[in-house]
Amino acid sequence: MRTIQVKCPCGRLLRVGEQAMGKKAPCPDCGSILMIPVRPTTAPEATKPKGKDETSYDADLPSSQPLKIQTPVWLLYFGLLTAAAIAWGAFATSKLQMRTVQMEESRKRAEDAVRDAVSAAKVVTDHAEGVRKEAEAIMRQAEVTKAREQEQVQRREEEQHPKGYPNLRKIAPGQNSVNQRYVESFGVENGVVHVKMKNTTGSSIKPHFTIIFCDKDYSITDCVNITWFVTIEAGESRSDGQPIWPNFGPPVYYTLAFKQTVPSVETPIPPAEAKVGVEQDRNAAELAKIEEAFKKIGISQAKRERIFRELCSAESRAQREADQRFPLPERWQENMRYHDIMTASYEKQVYEKYHITEQHAGLLSLEANLRKWPLPRD
Repeated sequence: MRTIQVKCPCGRLLRVGEQAMGKKAPCPDCGSILMIPVRPTTAPEATKPKGKDETSYDADLPSSQPLKIQTPVWLLYFGLLTAAAIAWGAFATSKLQMRTVQMEESRKRAEDAVRDAVSAAKVVTDHAEGVRKEAEAIMRQAEVTKAREQEQVQRREEEQHPKGYPNLRKIAPGQNSVNQRYVESFGVENGVVHVKMKNTTGSSIKPHFTIIFCDKDYSITDCVNITWFVTIEAGESRSDGQPIWPNFGPPVYYTLAFKQTVPSVETPIPPAEAKVGVEQDRNAAELAKIEEAFKKIGISQAKRERIFRELCSAESRAQREADQRFPLPERWQENMRYHDIMTASYEKQVYEKYHITEQHAGLLSLEANLRKWPLPRD
């Protein structure tokens, strides 16, 4: 394309395209309006290079056609880079949004899974709690049933106890709590009966009692006599040990027979007249109590005297058999033990015959002493 050169009075040389011929154009330096000639005054653009004072100006002046302005290449590159950056940002934003949506969906799925797990755990926990409560109910029912069975067994055993020994107790392993009078407990270990005693009275005492052992058939298998000639002061505790030799079988039940304990402190002797009167009054009171006790079970005085003679005969019979089996004095320990066992056995037969207890036998002995009943001659 051909160009036309126009020189401004300020010295600036302008170059315009041939489409601007016959038009007016402003000088970019001084602003003067220049008239573009119709004829070209210079050579074509290709034959003469531009100088530093030359300016290409194709701007549109007031005419029918606008001037064309050329865009720099670096600006095109910058535009392309900007468009690429915008496209990459849009793509990255789209990927980020997709990733965010995926993460949100994953979060929701995780929350749903957690809710399902919590719900399942709650179901399992509720089921386990129900099973635990049911097991506890079964255990409680089993304990109640076991207690009832034990109570029934104990009741049957009590019903089967001989009437002469209403206070029979079953021997427990280890220490057996007794808590009768001054006897606290006892235990059987390695063929020895260990007894613990405590004086809870206000005066000194001398222990004197017998532990009667029976087998599973309520037959007397051994008797252990505890007799102290040494006093136990008030509040003191003592222990004793005696060997045991069961004769008919291992001991299963036991009962205690207490005898009169003698206070260690002697009471002053009153005058003879006062002593006689006091003794008579005391004897009358004791006899009245004995009469009242036997009246309740319908046993007369004559029958009581007969029972007393049979009890004495039972003891004499036991003594004879003991002397025959274990001659004195060489085997006095076995003699005494066998005597006690057989005496208890024969006395038990008398108790069952007349439907009395050991307490009744004690009252009979006291009545015989008070009434001066004669002993039988065997």
